[in-house]
Amino acid sequence: MLRSLLTRHAYMPLVSALQGESMFACLRELEETQFLEPEGLKRRQFEELRKTIRAAARIPFYRERGDPVDLADWEEFLELPVLEKAQVRAHYESLRHPGPGESQGHTSGSTGEPVRFTHGPLFRSRHEAGQWRARGWYGVRPGDGVLAVWGRPVGPAREWALLRLKSFLNHLLHVSAFDLSEEFIRGLYPRIRRLRPRLVYGYPSGLEVLARQAASDGFRLDDLGVRVVACTAEVLYGFQRELLEEAFGAPVADVYGCAEFGSFAHQCPQGRMHVACENVVVEFLDDSDRPVPSGTPGQVVVTSLHNPGMPLIRYRVGDMAVPIEGVCPCGRNLPLMDIRTGKVGQMVRTAGGRIFSTELFDYVNKNLLASGHRQIQAFHVVQTTLEDFTVRYVSEASEPGAALAACEKGLREVLGGQARVLFERVEEIPRHPGGKLGYFTCEVPPDAAP
Repeated sequence: MLRSLLTRHAYMPLVSALQGESMFACLRELEETQFLEPEGLKRRQFEELRKTIRAAARIPFYRERGDPVDLADWEEFLELPVLEKAQVRAHYESLRHPGPGESQGHTSGSTGEPVRFTHGPLFRSRHEAGQWRARGWYGVRPGDGVLAVWGRPVGPAREWALLRLKSFLNHLLHVSAFDLSEEFIRGLYPRIRRLRPRLVYGYPSGLEVLARQAASDGFRLDDLGVRVVACTAEVLYGFQRELLEEAFGAPVADVYGCAEFGSFAHQCPQGRMHVACENVVVEFLDDSDRPVPSGTPGQVVVTSLHNPGMPLIRYRVGDMAVPIEGVCPCGRNLPLMDIRTGKVGQMVRTAGGRIFSTELFDYVNKNLLASGHRQIQAFHVVQTTLEDFTVRYVSEASEPGAALAACEKGLREVLGGQARVLFERVEEIPRHPGGKLGYFTCEVPPDAAP
């Protein structure tokens, strides 16, 4: 209890103030606006959208494109062209109007193609507030203990050390999804017991491994006081939901978003997925970029409302989802959506018994970008045995040796020195039916013994 109070009332407000952010003020606002009538929410959203369009008037890309400097109505907004990832990659500098406190991010999501972006203090405040609002639906408050099964930096050890320090100060136990061996998980049990997390958060595949190992070892997770298990970054399958609910003795909630916008849709205790419409505008479009009817799958297109330094307007995320009409029984009037496809993950296994999430490959890609190795345009890893990995990559550089060496180094940090990593240059990487490249294909039989 004391640890939670110190984090909630001392550390978190101090860090927020030092970074020029206002998370707690944003959280108070969001806790009120979620109960506004739909018409009132729509009006507020449109006013924030008009501010975003005015901010975009300073951005060279939008100015040269001839976008309006203000909006008269929603119809005028819907006439704006959809922004593609390729455009953001090609026009990164002209899509920015940097302000104080901006942080840069690198992502490729599950497409295998890097996209750079920046977030300002207001964006970070609104995003974090949106997360804590949704957690509050289950009785979890800022500063409560969090068990997170998540990725970790693939690169200098100091980055991992800094992440662990920040996690400690935030009352968070960060479990690397890149090392979920039996021995590692067993070593976590005392730390999990001491933490007694109110929130469990992470990749469904990683949480599944943890839950199964704990059950095998007879370590109880259902008496810790967990109030919600929040799953994100991968598709949450029905069998995983059932497994995690039973293992932790708590409801399981799906969380949807992407690095460019953060988490912007959260599942409430009634099982409905609510869009944080105060932070983003989410559209669902058909192949002709027209809105789809309610209940029909459409391409997810998002506009950020509080990132004036680099506003992404009508940005095609690359996922499919379904708009839902109606009012949720929970009483919140936030718009509803349903996820049909998302960031599908598989677990990687090695002969040494190590098990980890395929999000590893996204972290390797981010590290390549951060290190200035941009010669690899896209890559896809194929695992043929427990120790054999073929990296198929696309590059326009005649000699991408430095980038390949950095990629191999990042992979071996997790796969281990015994792994055999082969690089194969290809002209292109075939996409999945949903349009994504994906990072990983496993050709190892599920029953292959380590």
